[in-house]
Amino acid sequence: MIDSLTKSLHFFVILYACYLGFLKYEELIQKLDSSITNLNSAQIQLKRVENDLKEVKQYKADLKESTDRVQQVVNNIERIQKQYPYDGSFKEKLEWHNNSTNIDKYIFEKEYPRTNGLAIFSADGWGTQAAVLAEYGQPSSEEYIETKGGPHAGSGNTLKGLFPLPTSQKALGPFSNVLDAEETRESNLQFDLKNKGATVEFWLKKDGFDTAKTEKEVIFDLWNGEASSSSGFGRMTIELSGTAASESPFYVTVQSGTAGCFNQQIGSSIAGTGSLQEWNHYAISFASASSGISTKFYINGDLNQSTVLGTSGIDEVTGSLISFIGALQTSPSGSTFDGTDMEGWGKLSGSLDEFRFWKTRRTSEEIGRFWFTQHGGGTNTDTSNTDLGIYYKFNEGITGARDRKTIGFETIRAGDIVG
Repeated sequence: MIDSLTKSLHFFVILYACYLGFLKYEELIQKLDSSITNLNSAQIQLKRVENDLKEVKQYKADLKESTDRVQQVVNNIERIQKQYPYDGSFKEKLEWHNNSTNIDKYIFEKEYPRTNGLAIFSADGWGTQAAVLAEYGQPSSEEYIETKGGPHAGSGNTLKGLFPLPTSQKALGPFSNVLDAEETRESNLQFDLKNKGATVEFWLKKDGFDTAKTEKEVIFDLWNGEASSSSGFGRMTIELSGTAASESPFYVTVQSGTAGCFNQQIGSSIAGTGSLQEWNHYAISFASASSGISTKFYINGDLNQSTVLGTSGIDEVTGSLISFIGALQTSPSGSTFDGTDMEGWGKLSGSLDEFRFWKTRRTSEEIGRFWFTQHGGGTNTDTSNTDLGIYYKFNEGITGARDRKTIGFETIRAGDIVG
C-alpha cells in the first residue's frame, strides 16, 4: 500500500514537473516569438532609416543643384546689370548678345525689368499759375528737358573726349564730335523737311487737363533761336489742347519764316482728351510739299490720318537748333505774344516714354514695325541709325543733379549718348 502510494506520488511529481517545464517552454516560446517580432520591427525601422538617409542625401544633392542654379541666375542678373551696354551703340549691344548664354538672353528678354522706366512731368502737380497769355499758362516752377542739337566742340573732360577721331576728322581737333554729312552725322536736331523730312515718336499717358491753369500743354518744341519776325525763323511744336471739342487734342506747328503751318489740329476721331488716359504710342511724320506740310499721324503703329497742313512747303531750317520736351522754349509767333518771354510756359502734366526724334520721315512700315520696341543707336566710333537724332528711353532713373528746371535726366548733347 505504501509502495503504491509512493509510486503515485512520484508520478504526480513528475507530471507536475513536466507541467512546469511545459509552462516554462511556452514562456520561452512566447519570449522567442516576441524577440523575433521585435527583430522584424527593428529591421523594418532600420530599412526606414536607410530610406530616410537616402532621401536626405537626395535632398542635399537637389538643394545643392538648386543653390547652384540660383547662383547661376544671380550671376546672369549681375552680368546684365554690370555689362549690358544700355547707352551703347547697336554694335555693342549685338556683341553683348553674341557673347551671352541662352539663360542670359532669356532673363534679359523675359524677366529683367529693362523697360519699366518712364518720365513723369509735373509729378508733384502742375503748380500755381504765375501768369497766363492766350491759351498758355506760366507755372510758378518750370520743368522740361533741353536737348542741344550740336555738333559741339568737345573737351577731354567729356565722354566724347575719350573717343579717337579718324584721320579724315583730325582737323576738327582732338576732342571734337564726328561730323560727317554723308553719314547723316550732323546736328542731332537736323530740320530738313524739304530733302529728308522728320518724325517724332513717343508714348503718352495723361490723366486730364487743368484748363484753369493752362489750356495748351507742350510735348515738343524745336526752335533755331531766330525771332519769329525773321526770314530765318524756324520752329516745330507738338502740343495738346485741353479745350479741343472734337476729333483730336493734338496740334502741330511747322514753320520756316512765314511759310508752313501754324497751330493746326492733327488726328482723326481720337475722341477728345479722354483718349489720353491710357498708354498709347503716337508718331507724327513731316515732309515738305509744294502745297504745304505733308503730315501723317499714327496711333500704336497704325496710320490714323494723312493730310497736308498749310499752303506752302518749307526749306531746311538751320541755326542753333535746340529742343524742349515738356514746355515752350519761347513765345509762339504772332503779335499776341510779342515782347513776352515764354520759356517754360505751357508745362506738360503727364507721362512720356520712348521719346525719339528722327532726322528723316519714317515710313508707315518702319513705324508699324518698331512702335512697340526699342532701337539701337550709334557712337563716335559706330555708325548705326544715324538718322535717330535724339532718343530718351527713360529707363535708367535719375542720371544727374536736379535743379528747378529738370526732371532728373541730364541734357543729352550731340555726340554724348545716342541709344
